[in-house]
Amino acid sequence: MKFPKKTILIIFFVSLVFLALFFFGSQKFFHPIIKENPPVQLPPAVLNEIESFRADERSYFNRWEANSSDHLVTIYLNCSIRYTNMKPDKTIDGWTIRWIQDPELYNQTSIDAYETFIKNWAKMHPDQKIGYWDADPCKKRVLIALVNSSPENLGSKAMVDGWEIFFIQAT
Repeated sequence: MKFPKKTILIIFFVSLVFLALFFFGSQKFFHPIIKENPPVQLPPAVLNEIESFRADERSYFNRWEANSSDHLVTIYLNCSIRYTNMKPDKTIDGWTIRWIQDPELYNQTSIDAYETFIKNWAKMHPDQKIGYWDADPCKKRVLIALVNSSPENLGSKAMVDGWEIFFIQAT
């Protein structure tokens, strides 16, 4: 028994449409829907406190998180355990703000990453000698002082694992 070409083409296209709907629609119809938690809505007074603390020149933090079930905002400081211990928890509009030392601050992996960057940079630029380098954990910044430097390197910067690396002229 022979089918007409028109019938074969119709069956072929219907099959393609079915397969396309099956594969593209299977996630929606056959997998459970994963709902993401909505972002935490903080009172304006709490947001103002976070921003005013960020504006303070003595405070160095690059992240914070809010837990809506406990009404707790945690600010992760990059600096001084002494300062962290002096800063008591503060309650604003039913939310507690807590300052703690950032556990990632002395992450040996990120320290190794910027040290490796410096060593590799020195190998790639043997004519430009590094006089010294200085790391500031509060600001997560590394200054590399160049003795013989080219104008394009002075003032340039790089980001390595959350640390800013700046090239300056050695004095």
